[in-house]
Amino acid sequence: MSAQEKNVKKVLIRSLASIVIVFVAAWSFSLLYEGNKFRLLDKFDKQAEENSSLKAYHRLHFEAKLDCGACHEGGVKENEPIKKTKEGVCFTCHDKMRQTAKVPENTLCTACHTKPVKW
Repeated sequence: MSAQEKNVKKVLIRSLASIVIVFVAAWSFSLLYEGNKFRLLDKFDKQAEENSSLKAYHRLHFEAKLDCGACHEGGVKENEPIKKTKEGVCFTCHDKMRQTAKVPENTLCTACHTKPVKW
């Protein structure tokens, strides 16, 4: 094997190694990001349940590809208080979804509320 062929082989090996390293780094970052995202959503659920009489389903709604503004009027903005969701927002969406997805009936209060509802 000539010196030129050896150099080409080294360059190919280094290039392949670089590609593998970049791929592994990107994959690792993706796993870390996904894990952090779900831990954050679980934290939101815990905080919401501590501060209201509602069961929180942030992760479930996120997995359904809904953004925060779908439930929270005005969306969620950094350093601003989050507006609580009004029951009518839930009912409107769930009424539409019930035809294609399994969501609780509007009359099943315990599906969302952790404490008795005062009318």
